[in-house]
Amino acid sequence: MKYTLNDIYEKLEKIITNKESRSNEIKEFQTLIWENDLSFCNEVNECLSDLAQDLDYYEKNDEIRKEDSSYYGETRLIHEIQSSLKVIKTHL
Repeated sequence: MKYTLNDIYEKLEKIITNKESRSNEIKEFQTLIWENDLSFCNEVNECLSDLAQDLDYYEKNDEIRKEDSSYYGETRLIHEIQSSLKVIKTHL
């Protein structure tokens, strides 16, 4: 399937708004980025690749986050995704 930048934008918005399926949506987003040959401009490709990797460090469980300082919670998750959405929006 060929993904559009709009598809990816909507997927990221869904991660922010849908807490119940957030972990699953993050995995789907990462798979979409890592397993598809996306051909957007370099700025967008790099932004999406970086975000997919950074999302590996999101952890909703407070106790697990205490185990490693590289893990982060919901506030940073939303910030990271919103930053990426700004980049994507300039190319829509």
